[in-house]
Amino acid sequence: MKIRLFSVAVFAGLLAGGRVTAAPTPPVLPALNVPSSGLRLPGKFVWGDLLTDNAAVTRKFYSGLFGWNFRAVAPGTNAYTVAFNDDRPLCGIVQVQRREGQLGHPRWVGYV
Repeated sequence: MKIRLFSVAVFAGLLAGGRVTAAPTPPVLPALNVPSSGLRLPGKFVWGDLLTDNAAVTRKFYSGLFGWNFRAVAPGTNAYTVAFNDDRPLCGIVQVQRREGQLGHPRWVGYV
């Protein structure tokens, strides 16, 4: 989990103009598997990130549709939010900058 959050911080830094600064200390989040194990499941999706230019609208949509709640993990220009179903983490939402003159293209990125 710490490696993935660091990767998101590096990705966010690259989106912010190519400057990568020291990543903040990642927050403590619950395990994605309960109980935690070393079981390998090739091809299983273990996480997903939604890249969007309007995270506020995205949170409102998924909150209304599924009742998800959200916790901000990394604030700022390329904010990262984790979506939860009750206390179970489901996915991340990454705020990305829309390029001038282009329509927004939200997209899911799956981690296998």
